[in-house]
Amino acid sequence: MPAILKAAGAGIKNLCEHEGLESPVIAMAPHYNTDNLHIHMAVIEPTATREKEVNDIYRLPAEWVKEHNILEGRPGRFKPGTHEALFRTAKKAKGKQYYYALKAVKDTVKAETGRAFYPRSKIGVEPDGSILVYMSRHARNTSVLPDCAEHVGIERESYGTFKKENMKRAKSLMQSKWRSDDTRDNLISIT
Repeated sequence: MPAILKAAGAGIKNLCEHEGLESPVIAMAPHYNTDNLHIHMAVIEPTATREKEVNDIYRLPAEWVKEHNILEGRPGRFKPGTHEALFRTAKKAKGKQYYYALKAVKDTVKAETGRAFYPRSKIGVEPDGSILVYMSRHARNTSVLPDCAEHVGIERESYGTFKKENMKRAKSLMQSKWRSDDTRDNLISIT
């Protein structure tokens, strides 16, 4: 096995241990086709074992949505019963109308209460015209929701990113393994 893969394997193993991954599947592909030798890596868990974030789901009734023109004049057409994941930069074709609807909800709540409203970047439009907003339990700002908002359930999401400190630790370990005398002596040259 090339030394670079040994070094990368040690770092990834360390990362998985610190992240609490019980049965990770790891793929690594060394690339020698550029001036900079590098590896592409991916880590997945076939069955998620990590802690899940809990989101509370609140319904804003169709009457409130209509009264505040949340869905009116938005670009595109809404597909009732859909739940679109949104990101601040997702202003492209399919998600554009959902992005603007979420922004309208946030702006309306702030105008009514005078307080900022931080829902998850996700919104659902129900067949009856009501809107579902997702609030992280960590946000703790549900008090800004309109009185008409009704708690309708919870959603559990797996965390999809690694903690920065664990990534730094793994990178440092990879670099130190790569620089160690044992590893350099066993370097396989590619011609």
